Amino acid sequence: MEYCSFLENYRVYTQGNETPELIHLWCGLSALAGACEKRLYIDQEFFQLYLNLYILLVAPAGVAAKSTSMGLALKMLKEGGFNVLEGAVLKEKIIEDMEELQNTIDTPNGTFTHASVTYVSNELNVMLNAGIDMVKFLVDIYDRGDAYVYKTKRSGQYEISYPYFNM
Repeated sequence: MEYCSFLENYRVYTQGNETPELIHLWCGLSALAGACEKRLYIDQEFFQLYLNLYILLVAPAGVAAKSTSMGLALKMLKEGGFNVLEGAVLKEKIIEDMEELQNTIDTPNGTFTHASVTYVSNELNVMLNAGIDMVKFLVDIYDRGDAYVYKTKRSGQYEISYPYFNM
C-alpha cells in the first residue's frame, strides 16, 4: 500500500514490532492530525474542514499491541512540541487545560488564537465513564468555528478560542 510521504516515513519508523500495520496507520493519521492543529484546513467555501480525528482502536487486549503504537505516535507529538493530554481526564480538566494551552500565531490576516490538543488514552472506559456530558462536549467542540465557552457554578467561566480536539 502506498501512502503520503509522512505516513510512509511513519510506517518505516514504526516497523519491527508486533503491532499490525493497520493499527500503526491509524495512529500515524492521528499523529498527523495532531501536528496539523487548527492551523491547517480544507476550504469548502461555506465552511472549513479541519483534520482533527476521533479514533478508537478496538481489538482484544494483548493481541494488537494498541498501546505500543499509540505510545510511538504520542512520543512523536511530544518531541515535536505539540499539546498532548493523556490518560484519565475529565471534561472539566480538558476544558481547563485547553484554555491554558491556547496558542497565538501570526497569519497574513493578523493573529490567530487557537487551542489545539491531542488526547490519548489506553482505555475506552475512561471516556465512557465520563458519561453523556463528555459525549456532548466532544460533539460541541468537534468543528467549532469560534470560541467555546464553559460556565461553572463555582469556578467562573472558561473560554477556549477555536478549539481543536484530536483523539
